[in-house]
Amino acid sequence: MKNAAAMNPVFKNFLHQFTSFTPGELDRIDSCFHDLYIAKDKHPVREGQYCRHLAFIVKGLLRVYYWDRGKVVTRYLGMEPSFITSLSSFISQVPANENIEALEDSHLLILSYEDMQELCKEYHAWETLYRKVLEFMFMCTEERIRGFITKTAEQRYQVLCDERPSLIQRVPQKYIASYIGVAPQSLSRLQKTAYEKMKLANVSNRQ
Repeated sequence: MKNAAAMNPVFKNFLHQFTSFTPGELDRIDSCFHDLYIAKDKHPVREGQYCRHLAFIVKGLLRVYYWDRGKVVTRYLGMEPSFITSLSSFISQVPANENIEALEDSHLLILSYEDMQELCKEYHAWETLYRKVLEFMFMCTEERIRGFITKTAEQRYQVLCDERPSLIQRVPQKYIASYIGVAPQSLSRLQKTAYEKMKLANVSNRQ
């Protein structure tokens, strides 16, 4: 078993944001996670496969996407430090209806479904963290659905810029467009509009 002092510091800090763990609990958790290095453009999960792992992103960028009537739809963009998985497939252990792709060379820590269940049985603190992670994932999904219903494309783009600005710099534009539900050409117009509004706001602030 690995010593808690050797636990990846990014992962350890992330865990303590949610709940407290004893050194013994950290040792046990660390022993269940394994390093996985994914090269850019590789798929740790493809549609039709079983998603066997919950992954923590130590470093890197991944997207979850699926095909809908011949078009690619980006459902989620994940970067460090956060968890990522094909949620329905992992929870229910059924074939995935989506794909996970690395957009950058990425370092993951992966936890098998079986080990996850054992940790939930053994440690209330881990069960609490796992529940909070699932709640966060469901809330993100609900917020995206609400955004597509109640917000314009321009508003969805602005929310992304405000809440996750680093994604704008790191994610290829075609995937940003897919994520907010517009064509790449429309994204260019949204970016131009956002830039013009920012210039006007800067001028107003200086007056």
